[in-house]
Amino acid sequence: MLHAKDDPIAVRKSIPIETLKENPNIIYAETNRGGHLCWFTGFRPKRWYSKPTVEFLDKVLESKQGEKIKNMAQ
Repeated sequence: MLHAKDDPIAVRKSIPIETLKENPNIIYAETNRGGHLCWFTGFRPKRWYSKPTVEFLDKVLESKQGEKIKNMAQ
């Protein structure tokens, strides 16, 4: 879960952070700014949320492929 502290709609106090921390299947990342519509960067603003999302999914796939190879070797 990616959340911005300055989100005026999904305010921080509405996020069950302690519950999220207890769930080993959830990764919670929080930024100071980002608003509600997304995170932007650069002179010609571009959304950046896709980069960490894709990097995370790549690592999940790598991990799953590694598990398959390990299980096949057993």
